[in-house]
Amino acid sequence: MKKISILLALALVLAMAVPAMAVDIAGEVEFEREYEDNDDDSWVNNTTSIELDFTANPADNVTAFVGLEAENEDTWVDEAWINVDLVELPGAALKAGYGWTIAAPQDLLYDTDVHGAEFSYAVENVAVSFASDLDNDDSQKFVEASVSDLVFGEVTSTATLNFVDNVHAGDIADFTESDIEGIKDAYEVDLNDLDENGFSIAVDNSHEMADFYVTFADFEESAFQLGAETDVLAPGLTVGFDYGQMDEGYLGEADLFEGGLDLDSDDVIAGDFGFLDDDETVIAFNAAYDVAPSLVASFEYAMHDADDDEVDVLTLGAEYDLAENTTLEFEFENRDGELAGDDVDEDTITTTLTTNF
Repeated sequence: MKKISILLALALVLAMAVPAMAVDIAGEVEFEREYEDNDDDSWVNNTTSIELDFTANPADNVTAFVGLEAENEDTWVDEAWINVDLVELPGAALKAGYGWTIAAPQDLLYDTDVHGAEFSYAVENVAVSFASDLDNDDSQKFVEASVSDLVFGEVTSTATLNFVDNVHAGDIADFTESDIEGIKDAYEVDLNDLDENGFSIAVDNSHEMADFYVTFADFEESAFQLGAETDVLAPGLTVGFDYGQMDEGYLGEADLFEGGLDLDSDDVIAGDFGFLDDDETVIAFNAAYDVAPSLVASFEYAMHDADDDEVDVLTLGAEYDLAENTTLEFEFENRDGELAGDDVDEDTITTTLTTNF
């Protein structure tokens, strides 16, 4: 709590200096209580966290941003970057620093923080970007190109192409040769011989009845995902579904597939390289209902089916606006099935109080 108090004091001092420094300050304070109960044990984890965002514009075309975070007794700089809109090339911008997030559609190919630089350019309905960690050897590269406002009858679409290169170079460097040989023996995967180039193609569509998407990715192996969401069935009700298939050995982010299977199980390698030993299929249904102007209830049921694992995840939630900029959230999650040869039956109850300023 001492470090959080110091961080709040720093924010107060800077806020008093805002007129002179032209710095905008925003933040969030959150208290979270997590209770978990499985077949063998139960425990409670309490976490207090704070986020402070400082934004300055030293020139009309320049933005400087610093994001600070603290959690219990730990404090760190989460983001720090400078963005320059290039006056000589309208629609172009250059960003350098670290900590900002880039993601491919549905996070299927990648969802990561950049520690380097990004160049982006947009003209009319076409946008392109290139990001890299600027490493001299085996630099990570992320490329995105999209075309929006494509009209097909009553459907408006956006098509996006993403490409990655050397995204796992840093992870591989952390392994010893003994580790690499052990992984090769256990999973029949040679980390020194991975295909470090991957791509995805996504089409996001909007219709007056529903929004729907289709995404395909190939990174060593392939993954496919589609889904839809609509809010026209009843006032205040939004329902949707997602379906995905992922081949054994796929190296992309694949957020949808991580929800049910334990990334520390014997069937995967701790999440650094995705799922290397299982094909997986996921079917997920979700709904949200505005019970009252200040209360939203939510539901999700996801079925994860892999070669040797089968886990169903039920999530029930509620979010209540206690006051302006202050919310109380409740979430119940049950994971039930078989994982790595063992029966799984875990309940997690999470209560979160959040205020923004």
